[in-house]
Amino acid sequence: MRSIEELAQVENPAWPYCELWASQSPNAVKILPGQADGGKQMLYRLQMTAGSMLGGIVLNCGAITVDHGWIKVLGSGVPGLPGVADVNGFPSVPSETPPQLPGMIVAIDALGGQFAIDGGGLGVHPGEVCYWDPSTMAWVGLGAGHGALTEWLLTGDHTDFYADLRWDGWQDDAAALGIAQGISVYPFVWSQEFHTQKLFRKAVPLSEIIDLNRTTAEQMGPELPLPWH
Repeated sequence: MRSIEELAQVENPAWPYCELWASQSPNAVKILPGQADGGKQMLYRLQMTAGSMLGGIVLNCGAITVDHGWIKVLGSGVPGLPGVADVNGFPSVPSETPPQLPGMIVAIDALGGQFAIDGGGLGVHPGEVCYWDPSTMAWVGLGAGHGALTEWLLTGDHTDFYADLRWDGWQDDAAALGIAQGISVYPFVWSQEFHTQKLFRKAVPLSEIIDLNRTTAEQMGPELPLPWH
């Protein structure tokens, strides 16, 4: 078990890279501050160092929003949006035996799509970042680790990635969301009608979208999204 000081005070922290990417980003990035000492406590619960990208984000911010709020990168948490340790069910006091998770959610988008690090249970490769696509209800490996994912989220072009999941005017819909909200659409994103009919869209709590995605996937999808604790 490492102390908060050992985890937080490292020679090569990852956070300056994240700040640089955010400052140069064309993706309407916002860094949201966390609560005082919340980052240190969550870093301790995760037993990660600030030398890792995930540890750096958790230590230094509550969350990061990308693409006008379409993507929410999890940090130590902000009111309405839990932090990494809470979302993934880490105990409030760490133990010498860390929890064995099928995957760790690190970001979520407006439709409930999940970005997660494969912990060995997502069918891709341990340590690789995966995406649970709400249109196919399956996990897809992205061929990279968390640091590369963060750089791509903050600075990359997401047009092709979300080509089948966005609509004309999605930017305005995303910008109107609260930090704890996503977008409920009908026809559903997994249906053929999603691309052929007029969409009815409504801002709702992300928790509702996640619950609906899990319920739908249990009935008809090949793979489940990770639970949101």
